[in-house]
Amino acid sequence: MYWFMGGDRITDKQRVFADEYVKSLNATKAYMQAYGIKDKNHAACKGSLLRKKPEIEKYINKKLEEASRRANVEAEKVLELLAAIAFTSPADFAKIITEDGKQRLLWQDFEDLPEDVKKAVAVIKNTPSGIAVETLDRMKAIDMLLKYMGISKEKSEGVVIEGEGEIN
Repeated sequence: MYWFMGGDRITDKQRVFADEYVKSLNATKAYMQAYGIKDKNHAACKGSLLRKKPEIEKYINKKLEEASRRANVEAEKVLELLAAIAFTSPADFAKIITEDGKQRLLWQDFEDLPEDVKKAVAVIKNTPSGIAVETLDRMKAIDMLLKYMGISKEKSEGVVIEGEGEIN
């Protein structure tokens, strides 16, 4: 059976080879998977030749573009989640009100919370003293965002403050 791709056609095994190549970016492994060949030298030779066929190269490039688009979307989702975690604070869930000289905590209705605040929630549970809300680790999320932006170094040597003036 043949697969048609913009006027070009490739066999089922060629399609399997191309799909395996997209997963591993290794023509030898892809050829071994698609054709059931155990001999690495034979697979390396045949895989290299197959990889260079224009119709297969076209199919592979299309698949790699699709994978790249999906990866970019996934990366954006991860960054959105990290930002939601990093910028959510306890004040987003409750506020302190004063009545008759006494302070008490007033929880926000969960349904009314913004979606990015909800994303930061790790656990909501009943406890003997009431409801407990635990969020995901803000500092870890901030650190991961800083590393992504290239601002943070893997190893910190401590805090160094430079400038003039007195510290009171």
